Amino acid sequence: MRISNFQFTIYKRENGNSVRGQSLIEILVAVGVGAILVSSAALLLVVSTRVGRESRFIQAASFLSQELMDEVVVFADRHWFCSTTPTCGLYSLQKGPGNPYYLLGLPLVANSGSESITLDSVTYTRSFLVENVIRDSCGIGNITANTASVPSCDPSFFLGALGAGNAEDPSTQKVTVTTTWSSGTGASRLVRYITRNRNELLHQTNWSGGMNQTDFPPGASGISVVNDRFASHTCIDFSTPGSIEIGFPCQ
Repeated sequence: MRISNFQFTIYKRENGNSVRGQSLIEILVAVGVGAILVSSAALLLVVSTRVGRESRFIQAASFLSQELMDEVVVFADRHWFCSTTPTCGLYSLQKGPGNPYYLLGLPLVANSGSESITLDSVTYTRSFLVENVIRDSCGIGNITANTASVPSCDPSFFLGALGAGNAEDPSTQKVTVTTTWSSGTGASRLVRYITRNRNELLHQTNWSGGMNQTDFPPGASGISVVNDRFASHTCIDFSTPGSIEIGFPCQ
């Protein structure tokens, strides 16, 4: 048996009267609204998942940045300036964005470039930059970003009067640590001003004397280098290498 030209009609009864087609329209509207709600929920779920992943990346990168910054502080405390090995002191490192460094080894040694660290299958890349610091009042006042002109200090500054110009503070360095990750375009950055908080007043390795030893001739970058000699002596005997004897009574 063959049935052709079959028609199916949905009736909706309201107030005792039959209304044709109303139920089908309501079904289509409901399906459309449901599709919109499902799409919105799916979009929110994708965004929430992405934000959660980025938060984990940022947290890990922040930890790695802080770890490197702590190492830089230790590195600077151990050696501030080295005249023989450029990478053994913080102040000795090349300055600016084009000179990234990372620390490696015990004791810590600065290496050019950046280092890669993998955590939870994500590769993080970190490094630090060093910049000189300019201060007003001839280098001992407030930090200023004006580095275009650095006039010479007034000679009276060294007698106690403050100079009026800007000058570099060789005892302070600006350090910026940056950590990026392979699964995104974000970055974690830490900035810190590290100040040399102790000086090596005397490192005596040779008891030999000599003239003009109190001048302390400046070494590289204009930093005074404390030598291992003395200008004059009274009542001491340094004839035995590695020892010094004070004679009494002293004439």
